[in-house]
Amino acid sequence: MNSKLAFQIKRENKINKDTQIRKEVNKDMALMDVAATKDDRKVTVSFDFGDTIEDAISLWGADVVYRLFIMQSKISLQAFMRRQIEAGLNDEEIQNRVDDWKPGMVAERVSDPIALLKRKIQGATPEEKKAMAEEIKKVLAGE
Repeated sequence: MNSKLAFQIKRENKINKDTQIRKEVNKDMALMDVAATKDDRKVTVSFDFGDTIEDAISLWGADVVYRLFIMQSKISLQAFMRRQIEAGLNDEEIQNRVDDWKPGMVAERVSDPIALLKRKIQGATPEEKKAMAEEIKKVLAGE
């Protein structure tokens, strides 16, 4: 085992042990391990986000918790909207779906095969388009 990997394993074991000790000393802490990787380096830290929304508000304040909620909700809504655009829905159809959307909601994937095919064709080379056309002809002929 190389020394870099050995150090990483030793460091992660120490973090896990330290986290366990802190949890035993202060049972009210809601420590969560958070990892970040950059290039070949991985760092894991423990952080107390709170166990409940009330804990988070008492730790960080209502303004921070609300601001973070809005930021993450916007990102989720944008991802939801992108999936609707990819499916070929128009603006009104997207708005209607957004009217039913809720933060944290797991939405079914919308799949419009024609819109998907159009996107694939638009990004293809002339040779690829010709091959796709031949395949489509075969499918339509029942082959």
